Amino acid sequence: MEGLATFASGQCDATRIAEIKKAISDKKNPNSLETFWTGKLKYGLSGSLVMYIDHKYGRNKLKELLPLNKKSELLALLKTTEAQLLDEWQKYIQAL
Repeated sequence: MEGLATFASGQCDATRIAEIKKAISDKKNPNSLETFWTGKLKYGLSGSLVMYIDHKYGRNKLKELLPLNKKSELLALLKTTEAQLLDEWQKYIQAL
């Protein structure tokens, strides 16, 4: 939910994305969804993941995810695996 709030409020700005890019290049980015909401970059990490989902799957799919609270449900709805989602998110952020 905080990731959605970060994204929706426009806080995924160039500065925040640059911090996430640096974490990725330094190999300090999370390797599981459970660890996105940890550390000082938790808002940027979570917001950028929501930004990626919005970009790839669209706003309607993002809205469908709102009532879900289990990782397995989220991944099933997106028809992906956790590893694939994180890999594609990372590539998306690096390309920005």
